Amino acid sequence: MTHAGAADRMIVIVASAGGVEAVKNLVAALPEDLPAAVVVALHLTPAAPSLLPEILERRTRLQVVPASDGLVPTAGTVIVARPDYHLVVEDGRIRLGRGRRRTTTGRRTTSSCGPPPWRTVPGSSAPC
Repeated sequence: MTHAGAADRMIVIVASAGGVEAVKNLVAALPEDLPAAVVVALHLTPAAPSLLPEILERRTRLQVVPASDGLVPTAGTVIVARPDYHLVVEDGRIRLGRGRRRTTTGRRTTSSCGPPPWRTVPGSSAPC
């Protein structure tokens, strides 16, 4: 399903907690007129709130938002995954959930981003 204003392209950036500097540099280098949505997922401890949205906002002119259930990814927007949540793009919307989840390959995942391969099949969900 296509939603008004939804991006038809998506860039997914995934890193461990040690990758914050690399993620900051990568997001800073993205062009202001980027024709894709960007999803950023860092493997962080669920014990503390993530400051990543605020950190990235200072490094880019793109809009940076924390992920929320039902959000439609739009071009030029950086969506930051929340700690301790699974983030899945399903039917053109961000879906957040907790607990064990099955990916499109049928494998279970317990991290905030599913294991490779992240492939999107029309009508299916892409884990991240």
